[in-house]
Amino acid sequence: MVFLTATSLPLLVALSVIGVDHGVMLPENAAALVGAGVLSVAIFPFIATRLHRPAPAARRSDTRKRSPTRPAGVRGGPGSVGRLGA
Repeated sequence: MVFLTATSLPLLVALSVIGVDHGVMLPENAAALVGAGVLSVAIFPFIATRLHRPAPAARRSDTRKRSPTRPAGVRGGPGSVGRLGA
């Protein structure tokens, strides 16, 4: 989830415009900052989707039908209804 929320291009553009207008940042540095933001918008969602995928072995095991299990404390099978200690 971090990679999906890390793409904050509007914030980088606003900060670079303010920095250039106040003379605190060089236009070349502002362009590099915005360029890095564009790359993060293009690359981070791709990385996030790759990291979120389950492993191939885990996907195969999840698709198998699982046998139902008895609740805890229940003993015996279907023919043991009404019998004590079965």
